Amino acid sequence: MCHLHEYHFVKEKKTWTEAQQYCREHHTDLATVSNMTDMERLRDSAQNHSGAWIGLYNHTDANRTWHWSLPGVEYDESESNLDDEKKTENCVRMEDEEWAGAPCTEERKSVCYNERKQSNKKFHVIEDKMSWPQAQSYCREHHTDLVSGHQQLEDNEFKDEYESECVWIGLFRDSWRWSDGSNHSFRYWDLELFRDEDSSKKCAVTLLDGKWSSDECNKTKPFFCYDGQCSHFMCHYYEYHFIEENKTWTEAQQYCRENYTDLATVSNMTDMERLRNVSQNHSGAWIGLSNHTDANRMWHWSLPGVEYDESESSWDENEPNDKIKPENCVRMKDEKWADAPCTTKHEFVCYDERKQSNKRFHLIEDKMTWPQAQNYCREHHTDLVSGHQQLEDNEFKDEYESECVWIGLFRDSWRWSDGSNHSFRYWDLELFRDEDSSKKCAVTLLDGKWSSDECNKTKPFFCYDDKVILIKERKTWEEALNYCREKHCDLVSITNPHQQRWVQERAKKANTTHVWLGLRYTCVMDLWFWVNDNAVCYQKWASEEKTESCDRAAAMSREEGHEWFQKADNETFNFICTVK
Repeated sequence: MCHLHEYHFVKEKKTWTEAQQYCREHHTDLATVSNMTDMERLRDSAQNHSGAWIGLYNHTDANRTWHWSLPGVEYDESESNLDDEKKTENCVRMEDEEWAGAPCTEERKSVCYNERKQSNKKFHVIEDKMSWPQAQSYCREHHTDLVSGHQQLEDNEFKDEYESECVWIGLFRDSWRWSDGSNHSFRYWDLELFRDEDSSKKCAVTLLDGKWSSDECNKTKPFFCYDGQCSHFMCHYYEYHFIEENKTWTEAQQYCRENYTDLATVSNMTDMERLRNVSQNHSGAWIGLSNHTDANRMWHWSLPGVEYDESESSWDENEPNDKIKPENCVRMKDEKWADAPCTTKHEFVCYDERKQSNKRFHLIEDKMTWPQAQNYCREHHTDLVSGHQQLEDNEFKDEYESECVWIGLFRDSWRWSDGSNHSFRYWDLELFRDEDSSKKCAVTLLDGKWSSDECNKTKPFFCYDDKVILIKERKTWEEALNYCREKHCDLVSITNPHQQRWVQERAKKANTTHVWLGLRYTCVMDLWFWVNDNAVCYQKWASEEKTESCDRAAAMSREEGHEWFQKADNETFNFICTVK
């Protein structure tokens, strides 16, 4: 099993704050622990300490947050029926299907959930009365955890077992927070040592046996950091490398292909920041974009990740006609499109995914060229309005009012070295001239903006190293999983749109209609799960595709849209692995 984060035990003794600072400077952050698998890995990384800091601390001035005990089950306020009149009661009991807060020290019966379904039962009423922490510990030792989440509580098998008595369920709240800002509910306190009411001990310590206690944060101890491909909320499936040797563009391409994957592909502004962070010590470096002037120009949407679909276009009659060559940008009037020279000036519409000032679309009445309009939208909002879905949005139509405006559609003959179709461009408008046919290779400048130069000049360059690979063999889902784990790392998981865009470029080259992903449905737990334990937060299911059926797994479509479909896990497709 390959994990998206690695733990590091640091023997130097530091206060909790000093340890946090060290971890953030040298790794990612102080260790976050999300489940028992993480706990085992943490214990394996160092067994020679009497107590070491982890990234959990008591944010006593913050609101207490409700959590379900079972890792991965998130609390949804809309699905609760909690009577929370007494604000000091941090655990939840249930009677006649109604919830109420109660002191965690009270002793009650409890219900355990068992995902292994021992003795053909998923739910077990424990008649011995215990405190909530004791009940949680008992369930984890003998089953899986305390019953957790709306789905389990609505399960007919649970209702048959429960019979309306007053029992503990797995809902609790506390003011403990993880240093990296994540919201993992997993706690593993040593019940004999830990006292949550001790306000002087605000930082968590993992002990030699793995259980946790707390201590005063200004004491000095060794500590655990975590490190990995994933920073707080972003995980990438590729790494950039700056090569200081001066080479022509073609020599740089050959070097990158021999030593890494290819010359750098840049798919969005996040990539641009990462590229800049790799090296700021150059006056100009090659990236993997070059001008194939003998190739057909291709249409792209300005917003990264939105793909041009000819079947959804709204061209006016006899458009595009390239009447005043070259007409590489698109204006819209009365919901019809026409190509136009990018140097002409029009009003334009920006799209804002952050929905600032309660608006997603903004009509800009200052007339600008298309590149200036794109630059304005990226600086002040997100991008030029892009894609059929945005153009059909009622909020856009209310803002637009039929005037002649630029939209985010453009075409060019620039291509990425690795064959991917990313639309992102970041030209320096003062330096770049697309009509200069002698300068066919792209250069990233010190400020990150791009220009072009003659390809036979010598410069340093950026390579990238791919962390995912398409396997063009037909296998069932389980065969694909075993293949990835034996020969590479794991079946690919997708937790954000950046990963989706990167993976779908590989899926386009498959020789089956779909490619397997590392997402499967489990009937035992009644949920979809990623094989590497990531939470299923980001999703790209095709319409009405996400249902609950046994023996199903997720596969990404090779075609435009690259949505996810549930397939019988004995079907055979190509698949995508992560690599070490």
